[in-house]
Amino acid sequence: MITRGMKILIPARHGLGDVLAAYFIQDRGRTILAKVRAGLATGEISSAMVVFEAWYNASTGNLFRALPFDLLVRSTAELTEVADHDIDNRMPQAVRWHQNIYTNAPAQFDLIDAPQVVECPIRPPKIELPEDFILFSDGASAPDRLLNDHRIYDFLRDVTGLPIVKVGAKHNAVPADVNLCDKLDIVETLFLAKRAKLVVSALTMLRTASGLFGTPVIELTESKVAETLRRTRWEYESGLYGMRPGLNRWFRWPSDRPRIQQALRELSGHSGG
Repeated sequence: MITRGMKILIPARHGLGDVLAAYFIQDRGRTILAKVRAGLATGEISSAMVVFEAWYNASTGNLFRALPFDLLVRSTAELTEVADHDIDNRMPQAVRWHQNIYTNAPAQFDLIDAPQVVECPIRPPKIELPEDFILFSDGASAPDRLLNDHRIYDFLRDVTGLPIVKVGAKHNAVPADVNLCDKLDIVETLFLAKRAKLVVSALTMLRTASGLFGTPVIELTESKVAETLRRTRWEYESGLYGMRPGLNRWFRWPSDRPRIQQALRELSGHSGG
Protein backbone atom coordinates (compact mmCIF):
# COMPACT_ATOMS: atom_id res chain seq x y z
CA MET A 1 0.00 0.00 0.00
CA ILE A 2 1.28 3.48 -0.90
CA THR A 3 1.49 5.62 2.20
CA ARG A 4 3.35 8.64 0.89
CA GLY A 5 2.86 9.96 -2.61
CA MET A 6 4.64 12.49 -4.77
CA LYS A 7 3.92 16.21 -4.60
CA ILE A 8 3.78 17.77 -8.07
CA LEU A 9 4.07 21.42 -9.17
CA ILE A 10 2.37 22.27 -12.48
CA PRO A 11 3.51 25.67 -13.86
CA ALA A 12 0.77 27.57 -15.68
CA ARG A 13 2.41 30.91 -16.32
CA HIS A 14 1.73 33.54 -18.97
CA GLY A 15 -1.51 33.97 -20.90
CA LEU A 16 -4.57 31.79 -21.09
CA GLY A 17 -3.78 30.89 -24.71
CA ASP A 18 -0.35 29.62 -23.66
CA VAL A 19 -1.90 27.47 -20.93
CA LEU A 20 -4.68 26.06 -23.12
CA ALA A 21 -2.18 25.09 -25.79
CA ALA A 22 0.33 23.66 -23.31
CA TYR A 23 -2.03 21.40 -21.35
CA PHE A 24 -4.98 20.67 -23.63
CA ILE A 25 -3.47 20.62 -27.15
CA GLN A 26 0.22 19.71 -26.94
CA ASP A 27 1.09 16.09 -26.20
CA ARG A 28 3.53 16.74 -23.37
CA GLY A 29 1.13 18.77 -21.27
CA ARG A 30 -1.78 16.43 -21.99
CA THR A 31 0.36 13.52 -20.78
CA ILE A 32 1.29 15.41 -17.61
CA LEU A 33 -2.33 16.10 -16.71
CA ALA A 34 -3.33 12.50 -17.48
CA LYS A 35 -0.60 11.17 -15.18
CA VAL A 36 -1.52 13.65 -12.44
CA ARG A 37 -5.16 12.59 -12.51
CA ALA A 38 -4.23 8.91 -12.48
CA GLY A 39 -1.62 9.39 -9.75
CA LEU A 40 -4.02 11.28 -7.51
CA ALA A 41 -6.58 8.49 -7.94
CA THR A 42 -4.11 5.74 -6.99
CA GLY A 43 -2.29 7.65 -4.24
CA GLU A 44 0.99 7.67 -6.15
CA ILE A 45 0.57 11.46 -6.07
CA SER A 46 -0.54 12.90 -2.75
CA SER A 47 -0.82 16.51 -3.91
CA ALA A 48 -0.66 18.49 -7.17
CA MET A 49 -0.36 22.29 -7.23
CA VAL A 50 -1.04 24.53 -10.23
CA VAL A 51 0.60 27.96 -10.10
CA PHE A 52 -0.74 30.64 -12.45
CA GLU A 53 -0.44 34.40 -13.00
CA ALA A 54 -3.73 36.00 -11.98
CA TRP A 55 -2.46 39.44 -13.02
CA TYR A 56 -2.18 38.09 -16.57
CA ASN A 57 -5.53 36.31 -16.67
CA ALA A 58 -7.50 35.31 -13.58
CA SER A 59 -9.54 32.87 -15.67
CA THR A 60 -6.59 30.48 -15.79
CA GLY A 61 -7.28 29.52 -12.20
CA ASN A 62 -10.93 28.78 -12.94
CA LEU A 63 -9.90 26.60 -15.87
CA PHE A 64 -7.94 24.26 -13.61
CA ARG A 65 -10.50 24.40 -10.82
CA ALA A 66 -13.05 23.04 -13.29
CA LEU A 67 -11.08 19.83 -13.87
CA PRO A 68 -12.68 16.71 -12.36
CA PHE A 69 -9.89 15.95 -9.88
CA ASP A 70 -8.45 17.64 -6.81
CA LEU A 71 -5.80 20.26 -7.61
CA LEU A 72 -4.39 23.00 -5.41
CA VAL A 73 -4.70 26.13 -7.56
CA ARG A 74 -2.60 29.09 -6.45
CA SER A 75 -1.66 32.41 -8.06
CA THR A 76 1.91 33.68 -8.05
CA ALA A 77 0.74 36.57 -5.87
CA GLU A 78 -0.17 34.08 -3.12
CA LEU A 79 3.30 32.51 -3.05
CA THR A 80 6.27 34.43 -1.74
CA GLU A 81 8.56 31.74 -3.21
CA VAL A 82 7.57 32.64 -6.76
CA ALA A 83 8.65 35.89 -8.43
CA ASP A 84 5.59 37.59 -9.88
CA HIS A 85 5.74 39.22 -13.33
CA ASP A 86 8.62 36.96 -14.37
CA ILE A 87 9.75 37.54 -17.96
CA ASP A 88 9.89 33.83 -18.73
CA ASN A 89 8.14 30.63 -17.74
CA ARG A 90 10.64 30.12 -14.95
CA MET A 91 9.41 28.50 -11.77
CA PRO A 92 11.34 27.28 -8.72
CA GLN A 93 12.50 23.67 -8.63
CA ALA A 94 9.99 23.19 -5.83
CA VAL A 95 7.28 25.23 -4.14
CA ARG A 96 6.09 24.12 -0.70
CA TRP A 97 7.51 20.64 -1.26
CA HIS A 98 5.84 20.31 -4.68
CA GLN A 99 8.42 19.39 -7.35
CA ASN A 100 8.40 21.22 -10.69
CA ILE A 101 7.16 18.68 -13.22
CA TYR A 102 9.25 20.20 -16.02
CA THR A 103 12.60 20.78 -14.30
CA ASN A 104 12.57 18.59 -11.20
CA ALA A 105 10.09 15.77 -11.77
CA PRO A 106 10.18 12.82 -9.35
CA ALA A 107 11.69 9.74 -10.97
CA GLN A 108 8.52 7.73 -10.31
CA PHE A 109 6.31 10.16 -12.22
CA ASP A 110 7.07 8.66 -15.64
CA LEU A 111 6.05 5.24 -14.33
CA ILE A 112 2.44 6.27 -13.69
CA ASP A 113 0.04 4.49 -16.03
CA ALA A 114 -2.38 7.03 -17.52
CA PRO A 115 -4.39 5.61 -20.43
CA GLN A 116 -7.04 8.36 -20.45
CA VAL A 117 -6.33 11.95 -21.52
CA VAL A 118 -7.83 14.96 -19.72
CA GLU A 119 -10.16 16.94 -21.95
CA CYS A 120 -10.42 20.71 -21.80
CA PRO A 121 -13.21 21.52 -19.33
CA ILE A 122 -16.34 23.09 -20.81
CA ARG A 123 -19.81 23.84 -19.44
CA PRO A 124 -22.91 25.13 -21.23
CA PRO A 125 -24.07 28.55 -20.00
CA LYS A 126 -27.59 28.90 -18.66
CA ILE A 127 -28.79 30.86 -21.65
CA GLU A 128 -30.63 30.02 -24.84
CA LEU A 129 -28.31 30.08 -27.84
CA PRO A 130 -28.96 30.22 -31.60
CA GLU A 131 -28.58 26.90 -33.40
CA ASP A 132 -25.77 28.30 -35.55
CA PHE A 133 -23.77 31.40 -34.66
CA ILE A 134 -20.47 33.23 -34.92
CA LEU A 135 -18.64 33.58 -31.63
CA PHE A 136 -17.07 37.04 -31.51
CA SER A 137 -14.79 38.92 -29.12
CA ASP A 138 -13.44 42.44 -29.50
CA GLY A 139 -11.44 42.41 -26.26
CA ALA A 140 -7.79 41.54 -25.73
CA SER A 141 -5.11 41.69 -23.06
CA ALA A 142 -3.21 44.53 -24.76
CA PRO A 143 -4.70 47.89 -25.85
CA ASP A 144 -3.19 47.67 -29.35
CA ARG A 145 -5.07 44.41 -29.97
CA LEU A 146 -8.57 45.68 -29.17
CA LEU A 147 -11.23 45.94 -31.87
CA ASN A 148 -13.32 49.12 -31.82
CA ASP A 149 -14.88 49.52 -35.27
CA HIS A 150 -18.69 49.14 -35.06
CA ARG A 151 -18.80 48.27 -38.75
CA ILE A 152 -17.41 44.80 -38.01
CA TYR A 153 -20.82 43.66 -36.78
CA ASP A 154 -22.68 44.63 -39.97
CA PHE A 155 -19.90 43.14 -42.08
CA LEU A 156 -20.08 39.76 -40.34
CA ARG A 157 -23.88 39.64 -40.51
CA ASP A 158 -23.98 40.67 -44.19
CA VAL A 159 -21.39 38.10 -45.27
CA THR A 160 -22.49 35.09 -43.20
CA GLY A 161 -26.14 35.74 -42.32
CA LEU A 162 -25.39 34.27 -38.89
CA PRO A 163 -26.20 35.82 -35.50
CA ILE A 164 -23.24 37.17 -33.52
CA VAL A 165 -22.71 35.93 -29.96
CA LYS A 166 -20.18 38.09 -28.17
CA VAL A 167 -17.95 37.16 -25.21
CA GLY A 168 -15.11 38.82 -23.36
CA ALA A 169 -14.34 40.96 -20.36
CA LYS A 170 -14.02 44.70 -19.72
CA HIS A 171 -13.86 45.84 -23.36
CA ASN A 172 -17.25 46.07 -25.11
CA ALA A 173 -17.25 48.22 -28.26
CA VAL A 174 -18.61 46.26 -31.24
CA PRO A 175 -22.36 45.41 -31.24
CA ALA A 176 -23.69 41.84 -31.15
CA ASP A 177 -27.01 39.98 -31.32
CA VAL A 178 -26.31 38.22 -28.02
CA ASN A 179 -23.91 40.13 -25.78
CA LEU A 180 -22.42 37.98 -23.02
CA CYS A 181 -19.48 40.21 -22.11
CA ASP A 182 -18.58 39.89 -18.42
CA LYS A 183 -21.29 37.26 -17.93
CA LEU A 184 -19.51 33.93 -18.46
CA ASP A 185 -16.92 31.77 -16.77
CA ILE A 186 -14.00 30.60 -18.91
CA VAL A 187 -15.40 27.07 -19.22
CA GLU A 188 -18.69 28.49 -20.50
CA THR A 189 -16.84 30.61 -23.05
CA LEU A 190 -14.95 27.52 -24.21
CA PHE A 191 -18.24 25.65 -24.59
CA LEU A 192 -19.38 28.39 -26.98
CA ALA A 193 -16.08 28.14 -28.86
CA LYS A 194 -16.79 24.46 -29.42
CA ARG A 195 -20.41 25.02 -30.44
CA ALA A 196 -19.78 27.97 -32.76
CA LYS A 197 -19.86 27.71 -36.52
CA LEU A 198 -16.89 30.05 -36.60
CA VAL A 199 -14.89 32.20 -34.18
CA VAL A 200 -14.01 35.79 -35.14
CA SER A 201 -11.99 37.74 -32.61
CA ALA A 202 -9.22 40.13 -31.82
CA LEU A 203 -5.78 38.56 -31.28
CA THR A 204 -6.72 36.42 -28.27
CA MET A 205 -6.69 32.98 -26.68
CA LEU A 206 -9.72 32.08 -28.81
CA ARG A 207 -7.24 31.15 -31.55
CA THR A 208 -6.82 27.85 -29.66
CA ALA A 209 -10.40 26.81 -30.57
CA SER A 210 -9.09 25.19 -33.75
CA GLY A 211 -6.70 22.89 -31.90
CA LEU A 212 -9.07 22.27 -29.00
CA PHE A 213 -12.31 21.66 -30.87
CA GLY A 214 -11.71 21.91 -34.63
CA THR A 215 -13.57 25.23 -34.81
CA PRO A 216 -12.28 27.63 -37.51
CA VAL A 217 -10.90 30.94 -36.22
CA ILE A 218 -10.43 34.28 -37.97
CA GLU A 219 -8.51 36.91 -36.04
CA LEU A 220 -8.76 40.60 -36.90
CA THR A 221 -6.47 43.43 -35.91
CA GLU A 222 -6.85 47.18 -36.25
CA SER A 223 -3.32 47.63 -34.93
CA LYS A 224 -0.69 49.62 -36.78
CA VAL A 225 2.01 48.72 -34.25
CA ALA A 226 4.86 47.11 -36.19
CA GLU A 227 5.86 44.78 -33.35
CA THR A 228 2.31 43.47 -32.94
CA LEU A 229 2.06 42.71 -36.64
CA ARG A 230 5.52 41.11 -36.73
CA ARG A 231 4.78 38.93 -33.73
CA THR A 232 1.43 37.81 -35.15
CA ARG A 233 3.05 36.79 -38.44
CA TRP A 234 5.68 34.84 -36.50
CA GLU A 235 3.07 33.10 -34.33
CA TYR A 236 1.13 31.98 -37.38
CA GLU A 237 4.20 30.92 -39.34
CA SER A 238 5.40 28.91 -36.34
CA GLY A 239 2.01 27.29 -35.72
CA LEU A 240 1.99 28.35 -32.08
CA TYR A 241 -0.99 27.85 -29.74
CA GLY A 242 -1.98 24.69 -31.61
CA MET A 243 -3.06 26.75 -34.61
CA ARG A 244 -3.84 24.77 -37.76
CA PRO A 245 -3.12 26.19 -41.25
CA GLY A 246 -6.51 25.17 -42.62
CA LEU A 247 -8.50 26.55 -39.71
CA ASN A 248 -6.64 29.65 -38.45
CA ARG A 249 -6.30 32.90 -40.37
CA TRP A 250 -5.62 36.52 -39.47
CA PHE A 251 -6.26 39.78 -41.28
CA ARG A 252 -5.92 43.52 -40.87
CA TRP A 253 -9.21 45.37 -40.52
CA PRO A 254 -10.55 47.09 -42.55
CA SER A 255 -7.87 47.00 -45.27
CA ASP A 256 -8.26 43.24 -45.84
CA ARG A 257 -12.06 43.26 -46.20
CA PRO A 258 -12.16 41.35 -49.54
CA ARG A 259 -9.90 38.60 -48.16
CA ILE A 260 -11.84 38.47 -44.89
CA GLN A 261 -15.09 38.08 -46.83
CA GLN A 262 -13.65 35.16 -48.79
CA ALA A 263 -12.35 33.49 -45.62
CA LEU A 264 -15.69 33.93 -43.83
CA ARG A 265 -17.57 32.23 -46.64
CA GLU A 266 -15.04 29.42 -46.85
CA LEU A 267 -14.60 28.70 -43.17
CA SER A 268 -18.22 29.07 -42.04
CA GLY A 269 -18.84 25.75 -43.78
CA HIS A 270 -16.60 24.01 -41.23
CA SER A 271 -17.49 23.24 -37.65
CA GLY A 272 -15.90 21.25 -34.85
CA GLY A 273 -19.14 21.13 -32.77
